[in-house]
Amino acid sequence: MIPAGREASFFGLYEISERGTSWIGPLIFGLVVGTTGSYRQAILSLIVLFLAGIVILAATDTDRAIHDAGNRLPEEVPGAVTAAPG
Repeated sequence: MIPAGREASFFGLYEISERGTSWIGPLIFGLVVGTTGSYRQAILSLIVLFLAGIVILAATDTDRAIHDAGNRLPEEVPGAVTAAPG
């Protein structure tokens, strides 16, 4: 999904966004525990975050993203060897 020649800049964006959002889970956990006094509710709030991520990933059309970046899928490359199952 990354355009050829732009790998370093996309990796930098990934690293910045990962570091910039690593505080969201602990913040929500602490706020829920502080508000409700229940660790169970805090864990459930984190499960909601994971479910939201799963929904976003499921809605992502990776084949289209690969093509939009100007790349081809492995099965579209002539002479490409694909892994045999099992």
